[in-house]
Amino acid sequence: MFGQSAGAGSLGTQSMKLRNTFGTVQNRETYEGLRVSLSTGSYIRCNDRFFGVPWVVGSVASGSITGNLAIFPIGKHGKADLDRGFIEASSQQLLDFDFYKFESNIVATATRDGLVKVFRFPEDGVLEGNATVADSYLAGHEKKVDHVRFHPSATDLLLSASSDQTVRLWDFRSMQEVVTLSDPETTAQDIYWSPHGSVVLQTGRDGSISMFDPRAQTTPVLRHVMQDFATSRALSAAFLNYDGYDLVVSGFA
Repeated sequence: MFGQSAGAGSLGTQSMKLRNTFGTVQNRETYEGLRVSLSTGSYIRCNDRFFGVPWVVGSVASGSITGNLAIFPIGKHGKADLDRGFIEASSQQLLDFDFYKFESNIVATATRDGLVKVFRFPEDGVLEGNATVADSYLAGHEKKVDHVRFHPSATDLLLSASSDQTVRLWDFRSMQEVVTLSDPETTAQDIYWSPHGSVVLQTGRDGSISMFDPRAQTTPVLRHVMQDFATSRALSAAFLNYDGYDLVVSGFA
């Protein structure tokens, strides 16, 4: 699972040969004038009908912090309506968000105040005024919530990861916590569901990969520290297949 590749460094890492490569717009199906906050880890997420961006009210400056989320219907191109309604997730910083897989107009937010919220917005994606009241409030984390991920195949389940060194699984409709997972040796840098949804993968700030089986135990069933990435601030991972547990991991050594 964590096998090394011979002849390419201890973890199969290689230097990129491409620098400053830019794409070319093939048509005018673009969205212009978006006031996107660059202080949020997730600049954009989408599903089959909508995309969302952290939304800045007023002028956009480097480092603008916002707790707002704007939703746009896919296919309605052109200049953004700057007076549009948006989701006010928090008075503090929006750190992540994710769309629900089974109902396109449901989105979860993670914010610096330690709350996870789930909002249902109109079917056409157009908010009349700002949405300030969430449909679900998930409270339990003791520090900021950095990541949220809906389950890929089971309804009503939402995963959240916090700087309090816990990963929590919620039933967001009943607003009940299902289980708390924890790797006490590190804080999550990111979290992932396996494609089949049976395990949770966490990349840690100490260069570790932790795998949890929420049905078996609350601590990792497997943990591996990659020393080359021990100080990396951008450690990412992805599953290579649907049924197996092969991974590809990248980061800055």
